[in-house]
Amino acid sequence: MINSREFYNYIGNAIREHREQAGLTQEELADRIGMRRSSITSIEMGRQNVLVHSLYSIAEAFNVPINNLLPAATNGASTKCQVCGFDVNAVYGDLVEQLAADKFLRRLKPDEGSDEKQISEGAFICENCNKFLKRYPEVSLKRLRKHLEKDRLKSETKTWHLRQEV
Repeated sequence: MINSREFYNYIGNAIREHREQAGLTQEELADRIGMRRSSITSIEMGRQNVLVHSLYSIAEAFNVPINNLLPAATNGASTKCQVCGFDVNAVYGDLVEQLAADKFLRRLKPDEGSDEKQISEGAFICENCNKFLKRYPEVSLKRLRKHLEKDRLKSETKTWHLRQEV
């Protein structure tokens, strides 16, 4: 079970990473969601507990699901790939444990996730991410995750522009 300090540090790190990927300053994010810059600073540093409605506003500002800012459940309930976000349970349902047993999914070992603050020990990694990481061992989990997030943002921006043309 994650303690409250780790929980809020995780959220703060996730917010900072998304903010930096979006190219926003703390002041710009604060303006978008109606908060003070000092609150954003404190939240990112894990010193201030973020309220649920504020976390929701932050997720909307980044155009990501709120779950992307929260740590994965450590009780085994989370079946979302912690690299690309693929929700295995949504696709395969009750077959998740069998897939994990058959190596279509794997859980991170303690030494694999320890230096990756955004990816917790025991987290699921989908088959595609697993294959990529085996083929390119020099790429860290964090680097692959950032690359996939940038790629997703580009795709969403392109889709938004296409919708505006219609």
